[in-house]
This record gives sequence, structure tokens and C-alpha cells, in this order.
Amino acid sequence: MKRVICLICAVLMLLPMLFACKKKEEDEKPANTVTTQSDVDESPNDHDDLPDDLDFQGRSVKIFYGVYDPNFDCQAWELEGTLSNSDVVASSVYTRNLNVKSRLNVSLDFVSYGNVLVLKDYIKHIENEIALSGSSEYDLVYHRASDSVAQANKGYFRNISDLPYANWEKSYWFNNQMESISLNKSGKYVLLGDLLVSNYANMTAMFFNRDLYENQFQGKKSDEIYDMVRNNEWTWENYFKIVAEVHEDTGSDNVAENIYGAHWENGTRTCFYYPFTSGLRFTTRNDEGFPVLNFNNQRNGAMVEDLYDFINTNPGAAMMSYDEAAASFLGGRMIFYSYFLSRGTDISANAQFRYGILPFPKYDESTDYTSIILTGAGVFTIPLSVDGDSRMECLGATLEAMCSESKKLIVPSYYETVLKIKQATALEDREMIGMIRDHLNFDVSFWMSSSMGGVASVFQKTILTNKTNSLSRTWRELGSGYESKLATLIDNYKKTNS
Repeated sequence: MKRVICLICAVLMLLPMLFACKKKEEDEKPANTVTTQSDVDESPNDHDDLPDDLDFQGRSVKIFYGVYDPNFDCQAWELEGTLSNSDVVASSVYTRNLNVKSRLNVSLDFVSYGNVLVLKDYIKHIENEIALSGSSEYDLVYHRASDSVAQANKGYFRNISDLPYANWEKSYWFNNQMESISLNKSGKYVLLGDLLVSNYANMTAMFFNRDLYENQFQGKKSDEIYDMVRNNEWTWENYFKIVAEVHEDTGSDNVAENIYGAHWENGTRTCFYYPFTSGLRFTTRNDEGFPVLNFNNQRNGAMVEDLYDFINTNPGAAMMSYDEAAASFLGGRMIFYSYFLSRGTDISANAQFRYGILPFPKYDESTDYTSIILTGAGVFTIPLSVDGDSRMECLGATLEAMCSESKKLIVPSYYETVLKIKQATALEDREMIGMIRDHLNFDVSFWMSSSMGGVASVFQKTILTNKTNSLSRTWRELGSGYESKLATLIDNYKKTNS
């Protein structure tokens, strides 16, 4: 039977490979470029080191999940998968699971809470029926990113820093990111990595219309934008300058009918995306490994002033709703469209122009490019009640194999789903996605904002609510509340983990 399963696996593995790029170009990189993981050959760090003779004798790994996002099929794209001629990602997930079961002789048993769509009901169920009940029925709980962190801080999930067989230094785990969203740096409670497609789909990205750029800037090639990224010049200053030079009023009452350089939203997105992808940090860690707010300083104050000007005085930036921004970009009337990577699926299917993918611009040349995963991404957690050496060994090996197999199968499939571009630039955009992935750098105040009094909203409250460019004014009003919330979090963490 095991030989039959292996044969099936070999056949199924051909499906995603048909969609993957056969070979990367090996063009010589110019001087002063940024090298990303996608630029180098596959290394041993991309493969797991699990012993070949691991055999868990059919042991069940029970995974609980709920469907809480109507726009993302987590069942097909992250968890169970399905054999499909039209959906290469779902087929890759199915193959991944089959490979893991065959390698380790385990059973992956998925238990769905149903099509919830009301996130608070799902969170309440995890809290009452799994965490507080002390039930050890489930080995893994599929959760929503920021909400999982809030519940982890209440002591509902295991610290899995020492999970057997899990090699956090491997390239398929987002190790630094897992540490950075833990209240204490020595802890690891939420699993992020290549095993979950939404960890890619929810990465911040900036799409740009190459044709419109070249039409607006006669004599210039859109390739120069990629060169700006590579040469450390893709900064707020240069980005804002480009945006400012693009504005054509068609006389329409619909803002999406005009031509603009970029958009901003009268809500949270612009005031979340730009600050947290700027390369500037809002917390530091003390000697105990806990975060300390380092927000109200001169550089962050200058950043607020620059973002205030972008929103209020830049002639090429228009306030648009989510739908207006999508219509404007897909209609070929806006050069830059800031969102997250999942939008590439719709753009590749509907855009009638050449487009490209970029990381968000960084604040200045002295900072680094920074990407974040939006708070709605999926994660795995292990309930605190799950215990026992043999159980944890099986669970650790299963997660390691799932993440390793995902890097080989699912990630290339997802890249191709986003990069269905019938043009020579597809390899450049693959390079940019590699850069976005390689520059993930979270600040604990982002995913943990709701537990800290909404500290991530300070830009929105300063620029859009208070209608000022003074960060210090907002901090005088709200700073002590943020610091008090953080102090309470840390005190409770120490009591729970003492």
C-alpha cells in the first residue's frame, strides 16, 4: 500500500510542476543591488532534516479549523486541498498532505467548524470549547493572526519554541517574525511559514501599471522602477515625487474615472500600510525580552509629517474607497495600487495592460525595505492542553514536513497564480515577490495593537481624526494609555508563565 501511495504522490507532484517556472534567469546583477532568496540556488536550508525512518504508525494529527473569510478558500488553499485541473494551488495542498502522510505514516484529520463568516463566534468557540475547557482533542487550531496573538497572551496556547523536530532556522519557517509577534522574545506561540498560503497572500505589495507609467513619463521605461528598488532608491521621497506628477481630471464626478498616481483611504489601510512598511520601528526590547514603546521620537514624527503631506497636499494622490481604487487601477487610470499580494490573482485575470509588483517604498535610504503580513492571515496554534512526549514528537515532525513540502510544492504554485503575466517581466516580478518575502519584519505593536489600546491606529488618529501632522500632540493625548495597556499585558504574561 505504501508503494501505491508513493506512486500516486509522484504523479500528483507533476501537477504544480507544470505551472512552475522551469528555470530562473541567471543574469548578472548590477552593483549595489539587493540580493534576495529568490536570486540564489536552492540550498540545503530549503529541505528538512527529518530522519528517513520516522514512522508514527498511523497516528492521528487532528486539525481544527473554521472558515471565517468569504474571500479566501482556506480549506482548499491552506488545509485540505483538492484535486483540481483548474486550481494548481489546491492540488498542491492536496499533494503536500499526501506526501506528509506517506513519509511519516500519520493521519491528517481535519475538523471544520463550518462556514462561520462571523469571526467573533469562531474566536469565542476556540476560547470556550478548546482553551478554557481544557480539551486536548485537537492537536492544531487554525486561527486568525491578530486574534491568535491576543489569545496567546491570555495563556491559551503552548510555547512551542522547543517543539521536537521543528528546525526554526530553516528557510520555510518565518522564525524572526514568529519571535517578533510574541510578547516576550523567548516565546513562540503562533506558527508562520510556507505551510500557509495566506502568509503569502496577505503580504503587503504595491502593483504598478507599466503602460500608464511610460505614457505619463514619455521617454522613460518602467524597468527603472525595478532598478530603483534594487539600487536602494525606492524611498518615500522618490515615490511621492512620481505620484505628484500624475493627475489628469477628466471632469467626471467619479474619482476613479480620473488619472492619478496613487490612492489613499479615509480609514485604516493607508495609515497602517505606509508606517509599518517604512522600515522604522515603534518598539524596542528591554533586557527581559519585552517590548518598550519607542514611538514618540523625531524620526517617527517626521514620518507622520510626510504621510500627512502625501494625503493632504500631493496632487497625484486621491482618496478612494476599496472598490474605487480597484476600479481605477484595473481600468488603467492609476499607476500605483497598494494592497496585498492576493490582489495579483484578480489583476492577472482582468488587467488589459502590463503591470508589475513591487515592495512598499521604505522611508529613506538609511532604513531597510519592510514587508508585513496583514492581521487577517491564517496561523496555527497548539492548545495548552496538548501534552505528552510522543504526541509532541509526532506533531513537531508533521509540522516540519508540512512546511518543508509546502515550500517545494505550494509556494511555486501560488507564485504562478499571482504571476500569470504574458510578458517578459514575469521573472522581475518573481524577484520582487522574493524581496517582499525576504524583508518581512514585524513590529509587535502591529499584530498586538488591540491588546495595547489600539496603538497601531496612532497615525490614523493623528492625520485623519485630529487632522494634524503632530505626532507629539497625539502622543500626549493617548501615549500613557498605550503604555499602561502594555504594562498590564506584560504583568499578566509574567503571572501566566511564572
